[in-house]
Parts: sequence; C-alpha cells; structure tokens
Amino acid sequence: MSHVSISRSYAVLVGLEAYVKTRQKGKKLVQKLIHHRDNILSPEEVAKREAEERDKSKSAERERQFLEMQAKADEEDIKSKRANIKLLEKLRIKTPSPLHEEDDGVVEGGKQKHEKDPDIEAPGPGPENAIAPEGTREV
Repeated sequence: MSHVSISRSYAVLVGLEAYVKTRQKGKKLVQKLIHHRDNILSPEEVAKREAEERDKSKSAERERQFLEMQAKADEEDIKSKRANIKLLEKLRIKTPSPLHEEDDGVVEGGKQKHEKDPDIEAPGPGPENAIAPEGTREV
C-alpha cells in the first residue's frame, strides 16, 4: 500500500470495515433466525442450552461461590447463636430479650428506643424540682 495514495488506501480500509460489519450483522441475523426456529420447535432444549451457556461464564462462577460462602457464614452464625442460647439456658441466665426473636423496641438503624415510665420522675436541674409539693419554697 505504500505506492497507493492515501485517499485510495483510506477507501480500502473503509470498505474492509464495512465488509466486516456486514458479515457480523449477517451472522447475527442467521443466529436469531435459528434461535427463533429452535425456540418454536423445542423450547425445552433451547432453555437448557441457554442455562448451560450462562453458567460457563467466570462471573457466574464467582457469584455462585460468593453465594455459597455467604450461606455457609449465615449457617455458622445461626449455629453460634443457638449455642450461645443453649449455654445461657444451662447456666440459667435469662436475657432481657431472646436473641432469635425480633424486639418491638428496635428503631431504624438498630438502636433501641427506651420508653420512659410517666409515673417515675427523676430529679434534675429543672425549676420544677426546686418547688416543694405543698407549693412553697424553703429558703
């Protein structure tokens, strides 16, 4: 191509790119037609083949391994909680709330809300605490 002008070599490259793209589009069209034909004739085999193709990818393999590891970790966590509960039961120690049940006093973010009993009044620095119950102050 060293003897050919730049415009002609550029035209050849554009033609080659167009040819390659046209072939790729043609192959995709044929694959779609074959897929639709197979899907109509035997949908079970097509579904099985697609599932096998999806499972061959590395990302699917990594995802499966991650999910297996996560499931094992969850099982171990549950087993350890059960072991802790059994140990506390053997020692006859009662927890304020069971570890395996949800607590109604849990607010978003995992913090517990504590409701104050209206009958209990704690002394504090407020002005109400300086007034005696009879309504008079001692000086």
